[in-house]
Amino acid sequence: MKFINDFRMLRSLCILVCSFVFAGLLSGQSFRFRNYGPGDNLPSNVIYTINQDRNGYLWIGTTQGISRFDGFDFFSIAFPDSAFSRYPSCSLKDNDERLWFGCNDGTLFWSDGSSLNKVKLSNSSVISCLVQGPDGNIYAVPQRKAIFRINPRNPEEIDTLEIPGDPVMFSAAFSGSGKLLIGTQDNIMVCDVNKSSPELVSVIEGFDYSSVTAIQPVNEGNWYLIGTDGNGLFRLFLTDAESELSRFPDDKRLASFSVKSLLMADDQSIWVSTAEAGAVKLLFIPDNGALKYVRFFDNNSGLPGNYVSVVFQDAEHNLWLGFNGSGLSLF
Repeated sequence: MKFINDFRMLRSLCILVCSFVFAGLLSGQSFRFRNYGPGDNLPSNVIYTINQDRNGYLWIGTTQGISRFDGFDFFSIAFPDSAFSRYPSCSLKDNDERLWFGCNDGTLFWSDGSSLNKVKLSNSSVISCLVQGPDGNIYAVPQRKAIFRINPRNPEEIDTLEIPGDPVMFSAAFSGSGKLLIGTQDNIMVCDVNKSSPELVSVIEGFDYSSVTAIQPVNEGNWYLIGTDGNGLFRLFLTDAESELSRFPDDKRLASFSVKSLLMADDQSIWVSTAEAGAVKLLFIPDNGALKYVRFFDNNSGLPGNYVSVVFQDAEHNLWLGFNGSGLSLF
């Protein structure tokens, strides 16, 4: 009888130990990454934007300019005017597969091949983001004063849209009804840009004086994931009549980090780039925005750093992570 009891105790102890070991493996699970840096001919360890052209080449925006990657090596792409200290702050691939690059000195370039062409903008403020509207035009959003609307098939055709109140602008996205959502230093401005001059439709408050750094439409604009600088993530339901802003109460970790960018992946998951918590993969129930899945990728997962500036998915469904200070990684 004593032998049986001892055996049961030993079995229980083994199960308990294995449970702790297994849980530890899950929490510290490592993944395989291929990391690139200056030793691989990448010009800088600081990455701001990543995109891919129609031929499959990756275009990497760094503090030392743009570098094109062919899968084996990195090749520098020169700006046509060879300006000093210029670097791309954002990029966009349009519906015709041209690449567009907004820069820190307010300049804008496009490319449909191996070289860059300059767009004649009257702007000196860093371009925060680039979006393509439902009208097919490219909207360049600088941090200050005005938004520029460019005809991508005739880049000399430019409209200057003065935004009411001169806010500091960091992000933008179009709603399902064609309204432009502009993320500012402490709110989201909803503007009608279909008229000759932009009309402010509404202002969405509730971000606790945090800059709105990223806006990602989900489920074809049924709702939006909002990223902020230092105040984590919000969920926004928006119609022409009303708006509803909320948190994710099931995971408090999503309410504290600084969001650099958001990416909707092919599997409908959303990747969050953060300044201190690495990259976060989220999966939601599409209709109601309920949180279904959360996974953090950081130093403990095999990443070379925790400051992720951007996550990009290429045509082969590979994920690329650009870092502020740790180069480029292929997941």
